[in-house]
This record gives sequence, structure tokens and C-alpha cells, in this order.
Amino acid sequence: APMLGEARTWRSTTPYMLARHPKRNGKDSPALQIRKDLVRRGFPEPRRIDPMDQAEISGKKVRWIEFQRYRKKGGGCLAHPQGFGFEIEFAELVRGPIALGYASHFGLGQFLAVQDNIA
Repeated sequence: APMLGEARTWRSTTPYMLARHPKRNGKDSPALQIRKDLVRRGFPEPRRIDPMDQAEISGKKVRWIEFQRYRKKGGGCLAHPQGFGFEIEFAELVRGPIALGYASHFGLGQFLAVQDNIA
């Protein structure tokens, strides 16, 4: 399964949902939350984090807002109703799966390994 791959670059396949509300001064921005989530879960410091407007699923473009983005029952802290997507690049190969943010144990915040074009 590609979720369990090993790659330098990983792309959002389901929306990354914020657990903290972003502040106007830039504190707790979505990219900063991703960076903190990665390091907290033992991943290396990412080389770059680029925002993505939408996912591509079976060749079809799907906006983050089109996903079911919150749980109807149960707990968990959702800080912001909008979903975000990112392409993350590491300096070295990183083994997945990568799942981050609110409800990542329920299918949100999933990242897919992008196959590097290296011989």
C-alpha cells in the first residue's frame, strides 16, 4: 500500500484538520502545526511544506471542503472547520504511514508517498 511507502515527498490525500486555532500573528499557522505534528511523532524536520488546494483521487480533483471533515459523535478538538492540504518534502527517505492532525485516527490528515524519479 502506498500509505506504507518510503519516500522523500508526501502529499495530502485527505484534509489536514487543525487541532489549534491559527493566530493572526502567524502563530499556530497550518504549516507550523504540520511541522510540530511531524517532529512530535518522530519524523525528521521537513525540508519544505507547500500548501495544496485540492487532492487528486483516481485522476479527479477534489477540494478539501468536499470531504467529511469532522466526526458526528465522540470527542476530539476541532479548531477550524476548513481542511488544508500539503506537500511535504524531507531531506531523506521517510517511511510511512503519515497521518496528522485532528481525527487522523479516523482517516483525516492522511499523506501518500510520492515516488521519487531517481534511478
